[in-house]
Amino acid sequence: MSTKKEKRQSKSLSKELSTSTLESQPQTDTELKKNRSKRLFFFKQEEIQNICTNNGISEQAFLSKLNTISSLEMCHFNFPNIPQQISIFKNLKLLTIVAQDLSEVGKNLDELICLEKLWICETRISVMEGFNNLVNLKELYLYGNKITKIQNLENNVDLEILSLSDNQIKNIENLQTLVKLKIFQCGNNLISKIGHSFDKNVEIRELMLSGNLISNFREIIQLVHLPNLKSLSLSNPNFRENPISSLFNYQTHVILHLPQLKYLDTLEITEESRKMIGATVLKKIMYYNMRIKTIKRNESLLSNSLKIQYSALESQIEEDVQILINLSKRIQRRFDDYTISPINNFSTAFKTNLEDIKSRISVLLKFNQIKLQSLKKKKKKVFNQIENQGDSAIRKLLLELETGGNIRFEDEQNTDNWMGVCEDIIKSVINRSFNENPSSQILVHRISKIHNRHLKFQYE
Repeated sequence: MSTKKEKRQSKSLSKELSTSTLESQPQTDTELKKNRSKRLFFFKQEEIQNICTNNGISEQAFLSKLNTISSLEMCHFNFPNIPQQISIFKNLKLLTIVAQDLSEVGKNLDELICLEKLWICETRISVMEGFNNLVNLKELYLYGNKITKIQNLENNVDLEILSLSDNQIKNIENLQTLVKLKIFQCGNNLISKIGHSFDKNVEIRELMLSGNLISNFREIIQLVHLPNLKSLSLSNPNFRENPISSLFNYQTHVILHLPQLKYLDTLEITEESRKMIGATVLKKIMYYNMRIKTIKRNESLLSNSLKIQYSALESQIEEDVQILINLSKRIQRRFDDYTISPINNFSTAFKTNLEDIKSRISVLLKFNQIKLQSLKKKKKKVFNQIENQGDSAIRKLLLELETGGNIRFEDEQNTDNWMGVCEDIIKSVINRSFNENPSSQILVHRISKIHNRHLKFQYE
């Protein structure tokens, strides 16, 4: 390896050489000889020699055709970092760095502004950096590293392909400036949500997210605003599966919500299969609509039947109240007659009897009025309960339809052992919140068992 003095000299010569290679004016023989000597100095550097040897670049080609070298490969010979002298290859358009012992990119690529394709794969880098000056970059491959976050791509606005598979990325983020992005590969990472990550990347036509932790159909719906999306991969044979790909009706759900797709998980979506899926979904919708209508019809029938019964009870009580009111008025008139009559022919016993009857009528009247109010409150409560149970049943069906049957609700049966167990658990939990034992006051009306396929896969 060169000494520190040689490195400083090589850096200075590199800057001078870069200036001379970019000049458009004809060079004199003296300048040509000077540039040739500078190139010869660089060629004697061990790192440059290794690069040239592995890329089949002879000394003569390096000295005479340096400006025409447009691609380099650095594979399997363990550079601890990107050589500083690589900046001499000013017209480089393709740089491939694979299986190196790199831990960071650094700033040694800053002067390679002509780069259009960059591969830095199977290294130890954990931070995306060193790409700010590569404004002409169109393809960036960073798979097989230890990257944890997508970042520092604000200046790479011409980027069309971004490959980040086999890293440790948890979130899809910081892609807003990549408006020309067409292919995004991020398989075998730790991504669980898509959200609005691609809102600005409407040019995307190929999306590869296999081998992540995506488990919810709602994440797929976030992709409906990508009109150019043609290929989506969530279950690629070369990667592990996303949990979502094991759910019921996975393909049906994706194809239904993304009509622009041509390929799903590397398989072509034919028009025939799309029609079959459409017919299947239509049957499912009709089935659930029928069940919802049945619930509403039963709710209406029960409500009407109860209205008739409650109306009869209310009429009977109101009739009794009216009779008591009339009777009370008659007694009051007799009592008034006794009080204001100039000739008092009534005995004291009769007066006492009238007061007793009046008191009893008043008690009965108050009792019936309270009974009527209680009946109306109970009626309102019962109708609210019927409405709430109907709404709850409809919401359960809609959730089952929305999740493609991956979440189902099973109502209890009297023969089910788990019903009694669940009831005991509920009462015991509530009892812990009170000093006294209120279990006698707790009435469990309904218990439903939830079948959640996604949670089942998580805990099995």
